[in-house]
Amino acid sequence: MSDIDTLYARWLDGELSAEEIKSLKASGEWVELEELLKATKDLDLPAYDKQAALDKLMSDKGANAINQKPEAHRIKMSTILSAAASLLLLLGALFFLREEAPDAKAEYGEIVTHVLQDNSKVTLNDGSSVVYDENNWATMRLIKLTGEALFEVEKGSRFTVETINGTIEVLGTAFNVRAWDTNLYVECYHGKVRVSANGENTELTQLQSINVVEGKMGNIESINNEKPLWSSGSSRFKEENLNSVFSELERQYDIKVDRPSSLRKFTGIFSHTDLDTALQQITKPMGLKYSTNKNSKRVIISN
Repeated sequence: MSDIDTLYARWLDGELSAEEIKSLKASGEWVELEELLKATKDLDLPAYDKQAALDKLMSDKGANAINQKPEAHRIKMSTILSAAASLLLLLGALFFLREEAPDAKAEYGEIVTHVLQDNSKVTLNDGSSVVYDENNWATMRLIKLTGEALFEVEKGSRFTVETINGTIEVLGTAFNVRAWDTNLYVECYHGKVRVSANGENTELTQLQSINVVEGKMGNIESINNEKPLWSSGSSRFKEENLNSVFSELERQYDIKVDRPSSLRKFTGIFSHTDLDTALQQITKPMGLKYSTNKNSKRVIISN
């Protein structure tokens, strides 16, 4: 890499010495560097290795550019603008790797129904969201879920739900997916779904469920509900971390729960209609106590 490119990369990383900065300011080129920084600082991008990206960028310029001798004390604006243009192209490519904005979202305490192009429906439980490619939906029905949702899928091409904890594939059915923290819980109400997680696969048919805890798939179990319990006012858990249960309570009631960290598992339900009832349903079986401050919407859990 040439001296100019090295200086440019060191400027990006904030590694220029006070003397180098002073020299740049005296030459009038510091203002131009600051203008370039303004053009890129507002981009919302994931973290990346600037030096590695710049090294690759400069390697494409060829051996002649690398061996070219720069001027002693000034950075040519043509060099800066050329590098800036290349950098912005690189940032533009990385921009598409950013976290995607949700296409549908339910705020805390909300339930939101979203209709897809093929008339399939997604009903999102509180705090949950989905992302999908509307332009290619007809050929690839792929949806990314954060949280919990009921899916009512119209027949057609393969319908895939991706979560951070596993993938669910169907052809046409109704099913519920909860993917919070390290758990994945799937209930199938009609049709058939295929659940994949951590290299394991299984198929669910009507009124069956599967629980995947920290990547380990449990046994298929029968259920007697034909829709998720949360749609009728309660949340159900099976061998889930107690912290995850309190997190769902926070989302459902839009409150803050102060609790000691715990590795204990909880199996049971809590109500969505009354906070005190819900707290009793969680704390009593676990031998815990609670106090509430409804003005500040805060709950304190103690042993």
